[in-house]
Amino acid sequence: MACPCLELPHHHYDDEKDDDSDAARAASVVVGHLFVAQRGRGAWQRPLHQNSNDNNDDDNNNNNNNNSSHLDDFVPIRAPPRRQQQQQQQHPTPQYTLIQSFEATHGNHGEQEAIAQRALSNNNNDNNANTTTTIRMIRMDSQAKYAMVATGHADVYLRLSRTQRPHENIWDHAAGVILVEEAAAAAAARSTMTMTTMTMTLDLGNGNNGPNESHHDVGVVVVTDRRGRPLDFGTGTAKLVNNDGVVVTTSRGVQQRILEALQQ
Repeated sequence: MACPCLELPHHHYDDEKDDDSDAARAASVVVGHLFVAQRGRGAWQRPLHQNSNDNNDDDNNNNNNNNSSHLDDFVPIRAPPRRQQQQQQQHPTPQYTLIQSFEATHGNHGEQEAIAQRALSNNNNDNNANTTTTIRMIRMDSQAKYAMVATGHADVYLRLSRTQRPHENIWDHAAGVILVEEAAAAAAARSTMTMTTMTMTLDLGNGNNGPNESHHDVGVVVVTDRRGRPLDFGTGTAKLVNNDGVVVTTSRGVQQRILEALQQ
């Protein structure tokens, strides 16, 4: 999945850039990213515009070396747990980021924002009963919203259908779903590194949707609709006719709280 205009901090590619000051962020933004995910294997990213100065090199050996360097530029998506740690250090009050479509016709902004407030406010978090929860709102079009969630720059993406809106198009979600689910599984696996070999069978409720082997042995957060049902891409149509809305997050806790709020 290519996002040519998406801006993300450089620290996704360089562990040495840990200074999260405003000046450091401004000086280390990368514009344009390429994301790759494989069911049960993981998710990776790399800058979209890179190594272009070698495009005119006709030497086969150099071309082979350039191709190799392009592959080496992919790094595992590892931002969600890291972002949470930075957030806790810099912001003593809980903060969440809701991302949603820019166009009002692509979702119900009012309901989406109300659900996020209801689900993520301190009233629903006993551990932070004496603090005020801040919920930041971002509006963005394209599947770049999935990339924002996968890399930890948004906590939840909501796309709740209006009553007159037709079912979602499969091509608006298919690539992003795998990216987020693989990023979530990898983040959870990193938090349970006492296990050295991890395998599990992914069952997303849509039949055989991937290999039985996986590097994950954790509860995988799946992208669901507002009723908690995994998105069903196997209907034989171009629409998600068996789903109502979309709920996207890499946190099982956030997912459960959003789904509970939607049922109230």
